Amino acid sequence: MKIIAVIPYGNIKMDSDVYCDALEKLGHTVVRVIFYNNKLIFSKDCKEADLIWCPYEQEIDKGLFLRDSLNIPVVGHYEWVPPWRVNTGSLSEWGYDNINEIVEETSKISTHRKNYEYWLNCYEKCDLKTTPSSYCLNTIKSIRDINTYNIFEKPYIIDDQLLLKYKDDAIVKKNQILSIARLVPHKRISHVIKALSLVKNAPVLKIIGYGPEKIKLENLAEDLNVNVEFVGEGQSGDKAKFIQESLFLVTPYASLPAGEAALFKVPTILYDIEAHLTKHPNIGKYVKKDSIEELAKAIQDWIDNPSEVTKEGEKNYNNLINGSSGLNLSETAAKKMVEIFKKVIK
Repeated sequence: MKIIAVIPYGNIKMDSDVYCDALEKLGHTVVRVIFYNNKLIFSKDCKEADLIWCPYEQEIDKGLFLRDSLNIPVVGHYEWVPPWRVNTGSLSEWGYDNINEIVEETSKISTHRKNYEYWLNCYEKCDLKTTPSSYCLNTIKSIRDINTYNIFEKPYIIDDQLLLKYKDDAIVKKNQILSIARLVPHKRISHVIKALSLVKNAPVLKIIGYGPEKIKLENLAEDLNVNVEFVGEGQSGDKAKFIQESLFLVTPYASLPAGEAALFKVPTILYDIEAHLTKHPNIGKYVKKDSIEELAKAIQDWIDNPSEVTKEGEKNYNNLINGSSGLNLSETAAKKMVEIFKKVIK
C-alpha cells in the first residue's frame, strides 16, 4: 500500500510520525507531505498512491486539494472539539480559574468556532473518516449533527519502539512521581501540585511538558511549598528514564502517558472522566473527577503501600500487552489502521 500522509509542519514528534514509522515497518510506502502557510514545502513521489491520509483535522483541506489532482480517496481524522472553545462547556469546568484567562479565552470563542466548523466541513468531504472515540465524536457533533456513516475509531498509538530503546534495568527508583502533559488548564497539573500539598512526606514531582501555564505552575508550587521540577518536553530518551525512575505517574486528564508508563510496569493515577472511561477503562487507577482531596488520598495510599504500586504496575502492563487497555503498541495500531485504509481503496 502506498500512502500519502499530510503531516503538520514542526519539530515536535506527533502520533502521525509514530504511525508513519510503524506503517513503513509493515512494508507499506509512506510519502510524507508537508505544507507551510498553505504551500507544499516537501514531498516525494506521489504517483500511484492508494490514498491520502490526513491525521489531523487542520490538514484535511490540504488533503482535499491533493485529491483534486491525484484522484484518490482521502481518509481524514478529526480529534475532538474542546467544549470551552466553542461555548458548549464552561471555562471553569475545564480548569480556567483566572479571570484574565477567562476573559481572553471568551474573546476567542467566535474565532475558534469558525475554525472548527471549517474543519468539520472539510471532514465531511472525506471518503472515509476517523475519530478517537464515541466521546470525541459527540464533542464534534456538539457543533452540529453530522452523518456518522464511514466514521471509524482511530486506534490510540504508543511509541513503544522509541521508549523501549531506552529501557534500562539498572535504573534505580527515586523518591519522585511524574506528570506528563501539555501545560494548559484543562490538563489539571495544578491539581497534582495542590494534592501534593496535602500529602505527608510528599515525593518530588517531576513534570514533562510544555505550554503557557509553566510560570503559573511554578508560582503555585512555590506558594504551597511543593517540590516541583520541570524536566523538558519529553522528545528524547529522557522520558523513558524519568518514567523508570518514578514511583508512579499522576496525569489527571491525559491517558496516553499511562500507556507509556505501563510499558515499564509503572502505574498511573487519573481522573475518572468520560473520555478515559469510555476508551481506556483498564490503564490506571481512577479517582473522582476534579477532587483534589481524592487525588491526594490516592497518592498517599500508593506512597504508603509500595506493594500496591507494584501490583498495579503489573496489571497495567498486562492490560496494555493483551489489548484490553484501549491503547495500542505501534505495530498493532498500524495494522488496525491498515484495515481501515483498505475500506476506501478501489
